[in-house]
Amino acid sequence: VGSSLGFFDMMTPSRHRRRGGARAVLTQALADAAADGERVDTIVFWSTPLGRPLYEALGFAVADTLDIWTLGASPEDMAAVGAG
Repeated sequence: VGSSLGFFDMMTPSRHRRRGGARAVLTQALADAAADGERVDTIVFWSTPLGRPLYEALGFAVADTLDIWTLGASPEDMAAVGAG
């Protein structure tokens, strides 16, 4: 939107984690945005605790944290997103 770029709901099934897929998708999206020649002033993304190391490894820093509440999630659901 305008000079902002957002990443939302990028998820990797547990059996495919730690193989570089998310890094490849994210770095390609950033490269495509840069190749468009339009200035990107703000890059926004949401991350679970499991995703945070990827973003930090690419040079991003935490701007804010928030609590998310869910109704009916099982312990397995929470573990799947690195919460709980």
